[in-house]
Amino acid sequence: MTEDDELAQIRKKKLEEMMERQRGALAPKRSTVIEVFTSPTCPHCPRALTMAKEVASQNGKSAFVGAPPSIEALRQALRP
Repeated sequence: MTEDDELAQIRKKKLEEMMERQRGALAPKRSTVIEVFTSPTCPHCPRALTMAKEVASQNGKSAFVGAPPSIEALRQALRP
């Protein structure tokens, strides 16, 4: 195998890897549901709720404390 053949194989492999990464980046993202279970005596629960709300607001989604107000509100929050 010549040096040119080796370089051609390396280039081909790198191109295939780049194309695969790009396909993954273009694939639709799955919805994520974060459930925070709380306890009235837990000192960490209020911070966990605040963090979950921040994550939801950064992604333009809704955050619910307790149950969502309706099934439609839940569907809307999970819609990509």
